[in-house]
Amino acid sequence: GLFPHIASQNAIAPFLRGFKPSFKRSNGFFINGAKLDNRFLNQMDHEQWMKTTHEFTMALTDSVFETALKKLPLSSYSLRHQELLDIMKKRRDNLAGASEKYFFFLNRISDIRVSDKNELIRITDGPDGSMLIHVNKLSREGNTREQFFSKKYFPSVTKEIRIFTGKGNDSIYINTKRSIKLRIVGGDGNKAYQLVHVGGKLHVYEKENNAHFYGQHHRVRKHLSNDSLNTAIVPT
Repeated sequence: GLFPHIASQNAIAPFLRGFKPSFKRSNGFFINGAKLDNRFLNQMDHEQWMKTTHEFTMALTDSVFETALKKLPLSSYSLRHQELLDIMKKRRDNLAGASEKYFFFLNRISDIRVSDKNELIRITDGPDGSMLIHVNKLSREGNTREQFFSKKYFPSVTKEIRIFTGKGNDSIYINTKRSIKLRIVGGDGNKAYQLVHVGGKLHVYEKENNAHFYGQHHRVRKHLSNDSLNTAIVPT
C-alpha cells in the first residue's frame, strides 16, 4: 500500500522490507545494527567475509527450506509452499551479492575500540597499497606483549578509521603514506604519539595535558580540551 511504501524509504524506516527474491537497498535494511556490526566484525577482511557468506549459503540447502516450510500451518503450507520455496531459493542465490555490498558499506568508516589497559597501536604501510593496524598489550614497564588486533585496510574500501584508545597509558606509532583519514580519540591516562610519517589527514582528540607528540606533529590537527565530550564515545 501507499503508506507502507512511504514508511520504507531510507529517510524514515529503511528496514521495512517485504519478503521478496531480491535484496533491494540492503544497506538500509541493516542500518539499525551497523554500529554493532562495525564493532564486532571489524577484524574480518573481504576474503574472510565472503568465505563465511558462502559457507552459510551452502548450508541453506533445499531440504533445509523444506523442513522449515513444513512447520507452517497445514493450510498455509498448502496455499503458499511453492511460492515461498521459490523465493527462498532466489534469496539464497542473491545473498552473496547483498552481503558483499554490505561489507563495503560497513567498512567505509571503520571503528576500532581498544581496552582501558596499556596498549601499543602501530599504524604502518602494508602490502598491495594497504594500511596495517596492529594493537598489542603493554606491560606496566612498557614492554610489548601479545597482539589482539590486526587488520589491513585499503584506501579503495575504507575512507576513514576511528580509533578509541580509552583509558590507560598508550603508545601510538604512525608511519604510513596511505591516504585513509585517521581520527584517534583518547581519554584518561598518558598518550605518547610517535609520528614518523603521516600520509593522510590525522585528527587527535585528547585532554589538554595528557598527550605528548614526537616527530611530525605539525601534520596533526589537534583537538585538545578537558571537556568530557571531546573524548566521549556517544552511541548512535
